[in-house]
Amino acid sequence: MPHSKFLNLLMDGETLFKNEEVFDPSYLPEEFIFRNSQMKALAMCIKPAMRSSRALNTLLYGSSATGKTTAIKTVFNELENTENVECCYVNCRVTKTMYSLFAKIYENVTGRQAPETGTSFSTLYEKILKKIKNKVLIIAFDDFDFLERNKEKVLSTLLRTHEMYPVKISVWLVSKNNNILFDTSVRSMFSPEEIHFPDYTKEEIKSILKNRIKLGLYPNCMENGSFEKILNFTMENDLRRGIELIKKSALNAETEGARSIREEHVHGDVEKTIEDILKKESPIESSLLFEKFRTATKQSYSQYCRNILNMNVNGKLIIENQGRTRIISLNTSGNI
Repeated sequence: MPHSKFLNLLMDGETLFKNEEVFDPSYLPEEFIFRNSQMKALAMCIKPAMRSSRALNTLLYGSSATGKTTAIKTVFNELENTENVECCYVNCRVTKTMYSLFAKIYENVTGRQAPETGTSFSTLYEKILKKIKNKVLIIAFDDFDFLERNKEKVLSTLLRTHEMYPVKISVWLVSKNNNILFDTSVRSMFSPEEIHFPDYTKEEIKSILKNRIKLGLYPNCMENGSFEKILNFTMENDLRRGIELIKKSALNAETEGARSIREEHVHGDVEKTIEDILKKESPIESSLLFEKFRTATKQSYSQYCRNILNMNVNGKLIIENQGRTRIISLNTSGNI
């Protein structure tokens, strides 16, 4: 290999990433920008808890990837070492049944794994209440729209607990809209403070993406044309997918041994391409899916594997092994 060509390749151990974690969905930014009014509203909601009174019930609503989850986790992190205040975060995309919801609450407040499902609900709930006796408990149900059933029963159980036990429980719900339908009694008990998270403007998205690039990549890795392509993709989709695309584009560049992210490394609709293929032919052998993928995207096998892995982790695929053959199908159950 010519020496000049060799210099253009990334050596073993070299990377474009300064801090890859800033592109992960679980990353909490140190500076949560463009959401000052929402954070002030949440501060008002928890102020009573700082005086050992019940925090206000709250509904955080807005489109996907507008900062609702980040706001809650930021507040809960701040309250982590606050005496007599317990915080519990539950993702209703993952935890959907009434028992599993309260098992998650149990794990949060006790720091121990919940008892087996053979334990009755009343026994499990009694254990929770003993642990939080005379404390303030704030429970956040993220993606509450995904709760399969018993929405009203869950809220009624929690919001009526103070009638029988010396506990102070408040509920925060995260939803895409503010018109969740409850019966009259539950609506009266819940009576939340509503905090709207509007869509980010283009300038705000541009600033957030640039900040993540500054924190996560080494200087001058992102070419201007590539950034504009990512920005346009983000505007057509959402901020979460835009941040994820920065990471994927950097990985694509690394795979080719490039020292900067060029426009050809930015493939924003790759997962959609895979989904479109699977909608027409599912289930399908992995090797055949790759051939169709390569024809449509001109991407390599390693890039194909990376996208399949990411989609599988996010619950979008069902992968089965039949001998040495992998069979891939689209997960249409909605459990993602």
